[in-house]
Amino acid sequence: MRRRQRLPLGRKALVWLFLRTKEILCAADPKSTAEALWKSTGDPRSTRKHRYRREVKATLERMTLGGLCMYCEHNTVHQIEHFWPKSRFPERTFCWWNLLFVCGECNQLKNAKFELDARYEPLLVDPTVDDPAEHLELSPKEGRFLALTEKGENTRAILNRNILIRRRQDAWSGLQGLVVSYARAQASGDARLAEVLEGELCKRPFPALLGFLLRFAELTEPERYIHVDGCLDALRAHRDEIRGWIDACGADAPST
Repeated sequence: MRRRQRLPLGRKALVWLFLRTKEILCAADPKSTAEALWKSTGDPRSTRKHRYRREVKATLERMTLGGLCMYCEHNTVHQIEHFWPKSRFPERTFCWWNLLFVCGECNQLKNAKFELDARYEPLLVDPTVDDPAEHLELSPKEGRFLALTEKGENTRAILNRNILIRRRQDAWSGLQGLVVSYARAQASGDARLAEVLEGELCKRPFPALLGFLLRFAELTEPERYIHVDGCLDALRAHRDEIRGWIDACGADAPST
């Protein structure tokens, strides 16, 4: 999980969200009203009343890494998710800062894990507010996240699903192999192949792993994490190029 920047919405879309929130706050039954309003935004017969939902959805998608879930960064997004669950906090149903774009599996697990501390702060990482690196540490060879805080512990339950652990392990090894292939293509002067491999490196699931790979190459004992022959030399030889790819897609990793 990487921190994602909350992008601005257009003024009319913000007004649309505000008016829906006002309607909920003035209702005799806020929860039922919120549920009904949210459900109606997906009804094609309500296109005029809810025409700004498309802008909200498009902006959320631009906040993701290549259309991947803001939590797991593996599955394709298809659901607008309420960080503060609308079933418990209906007044936040149409708050822009409360909306994320995630996959169905993460959405379901996250809602079951939503807890608050004594200060009424969520015990779950919000990727548009929190720096995940302060709460979670990646162990790439094992394919899992380790918790650094209580907030990280609850979030870890979402990210460490068995299927994600296995796929993250495969992605970590596969990523190293692609870096080696890219370096070989560059060395042989095959610009076309190098371009194709660059595209593959930038479009893979778990895009944050590329940033971690580059960071781990700078550690005192990088062989603890980087095990594919030739990968470490390739990373050092093409560090600036890879850094440029990472900056371009916003998939940077924290310092280790």
